[in-house]
Amino acid sequence: MRLLTSIFLALFFGICCSAVAQEGFELPAEGDTPIFTMEFGTAGLRMPRKNPLPADWVKKPYLQIFADGRVLNSPNAPEYPAYEIQLNEEELNAFLDKVVNELNFYEIDLEKIAKEKAEANKGGVGIAPRMADAPEITFSMELGRGSHSYQTSSAKSSARHYPNIEALQNIVAIENAARQMVFVAIAGGQANVEHALELVNEALEAKGREPMAIDALSSCFCYDRNGVVEISFIQGIVCGKFTVDGDRETVKISFLRK
Repeated sequence: MRLLTSIFLALFFGICCSAVAQEGFELPAEGDTPIFTMEFGTAGLRMPRKNPLPADWVKKPYLQIFADGRVLNSPNAPEYPAYEIQLNEEELNAFLDKVVNELNFYEIDLEKIAKEKAEANKGGVGIAPRMADAPEITFSMELGRGSHSYQTSSAKSSARHYPNIEALQNIVAIENAARQMVFVAIAGGQANVEHALELVNEALEAKGREPMAIDALSSCFCYDRNGVVEISFIQGIVCGKFTVDGDRETVKISFLRK
């Protein structure tokens, strides 16, 4: 299973594992130092809480990846659980290589992007609409080369509106990579995510349907329900149901957390 996990991560992050191992990254000496964070800010429209927050509750970033490879997904309210997994060195390097080297995290410059948008608008593209309730998301990185952070809102819709601005496409890809890491943490590890895909494919094949490829896991949601994790795949499968030729069919995709 560890071999399958490593192969999947290499495929997902689009890299060669041996090259990553040779590359390496200068990490902080203290293992509990966050090297990558994804944190939600305020949204334009927010529902008020029914119950006040406890006085001793401290909100943590939605996602933190630490120098020792620990991944922590923290809830946005105290009534929800936190999820944690441990990456090995190869898995941590794969994530960093994807975000830093391939998607140029340290080169994300919002002022430069704004200028590129203005130029595109002059060419008749038109200003992209902004979602009123889109949350602000702050991404931060801390490695030996220094620290860098930026804040986005409605990044996906903006990237669709300006497909020729590479930095915008990179911002969306970075967010997708971060969310995928959250999904794996919620599922309790990559082995559980792979197991969910096996169950989905068994159900699909039993009904004479084509199985889903493992790269479909790059777009999935995970929900915890009383000790059971449900993986919902965006590509045609939502909450254990999928639509084929207009027919609604049920697929069991729940499994016990390991």
